Amino acid sequence: MGEGAAEGGQEGTDSMGLDVVVDEALLSMTATTKDGAIRDLVQALTRHGRVRKDGVEEVVEGVLRRESRGSTGIGNGLAVPHDKACPRVDQFVGVFGRSVEGIPYGSVDGEPVHLFFLLLSPGTLKDQHLDALKAIAGIGRDENFCRYLREAQGVREVKDLIQEAQRR
Repeated sequence: MGEGAAEGGQEGTDSMGLDVVVDEALLSMTATTKDGAIRDLVQALTRHGRVRKDGVEEVVEGVLRRESRGSTGIGNGLAVPHDKACPRVDQFVGVFGRSVEGIPYGSVDGEPVHLFFLLLSPGTLKDQHLDALKAIAGIGRDENFCRYLREAQGVREVKDLIQEAQRR
């Protein structure tokens, strides 16, 4: 996996072809609402050049539209907000964020969300998008993995955990 640092974060492409951004600023998210968390995640993608600045609002609106059809809070403190036909991306991208306090999210288990994987893909990669959703849901059922992500110290440790989970 090719990696490089960018603005306080690490990024690269995993074996599924997902470009994941792990940004230092998102390891202690300060948002207190679902909308705020999604906005922070999209803005991180903008800082890393994955979404143009003039596209932030459109992307946030698309993700929130998807959320209005049903929460992507899948339980175990994990949410996977996404848009599988995002007009503002040319490739499949994702970003990880973590809230120490937890954010009320309307999750299936009613618990606050601490871990976020925001996924965006152009409409041409729907199968790849669905495969990534399934993979994240699978690793999200692993309570130990979620605990390790909540306790990880820094970008490198989070990135290593994500890569390890994808190799399973």
